[in-house]
Amino acid sequence: MNSDQENQGLFACAANYVQRIPGAALMFAVLPLVFLGYFGWLFYGAEHLDRGLYAFDTENLTVTPQPTWIRRTQVVDEVIEVGAFEELSLLDPQITATIAQAFETHAWIKSTLRVTKSGSGELVVDLLYREPRALVFQPMASDEPGGEAKFGFYAVDDEGYVLPRQDFESEDAFNYIAIIADGIQPTKNKVRMAFGDKRISEALELCRFLGPVREKLGLRAVFVSPDKSTLGVDGWLMSLETVDRHTVSWGHAPNQESTDEENAQSKLARLKTWLEDARKADVPRYLDLQKPQSTMESLPASAANLPAWQLR
Repeated sequence: MNSDQENQGLFACAANYVQRIPGAALMFAVLPLVFLGYFGWLFYGAEHLDRGLYAFDTENLTVTPQPTWIRRTQVVDEVIEVGAFEELSLLDPQITATIAQAFETHAWIKSTLRVTKSGSGELVVDLLYREPRALVFQPMASDEPGGEAKFGFYAVDDEGYVLPRQDFESEDAFNYIAIIADGIQPTKNKVRMAFGDKRISEALELCRFLGPVREKLGLRAVFVSPDKSTLGVDGWLMSLETVDRHTVSWGHAPNQESTDEENAQSKLARLKTWLEDARKADVPRYLDLQKPQSTMESLPASAANLPAWQLR
């Protein structure tokens, strides 16, 4: 091979090498974009596509209707907003548990009984709402020095949980039985917290027992006072007042009676009979259910040995 042929071979190799450079450069430029696009789709695009296709639509949410005693609070709307339901995905295996927990954080919800999801993306939530049992009355400062004392109240359920104040009006004092005790204050003074006072817990036991006959018997209030016969032990006595001002010394809460005290069923039977007779009188009268039936008295309320806060 002469020198001219050798030079032509070198130039041919160089030309071939140069021709390959643009394609290689393009490959190195495109490959990173391909990889970035793939991983971007994998970690970002697919997620957003899933959100679009499998996002939970609150229109497909069916919830136990809230009861009539919840007047203003829109329970479902509040839970949806606080729980950020629009960010939930139907692909999330924990979606039913998440929704159940979201509802149970609301002050009006006692428990979420079940959450079921259908293949069409519909969710059904069965709820147990808290029900008001009583109003715990609390003295409030008068607007004017020496003026007449005013009262506010905390609405509570059977377990003593404080319920949202905006769903109650002053007229509700006639719709629920009142609980009155000296110096009463909830532990936390917050909605959805238990009242935290044994006097309220025991009074609620009596309110639950008398609930089915409250309206029929015209029961208006439960007064709680210390049981001075229990030396060194916290004990509480209950008294009742009716809407027509009859007063009854009930005694201890149901299932907490002393050894010589009648049970709650026996007391209730005596109370029903006594009220029929007492309402024939022209003046409010007083009954002491702590005494045996053989020594039952029916005195005018003004003559009875009542605590000072009941003579008003």
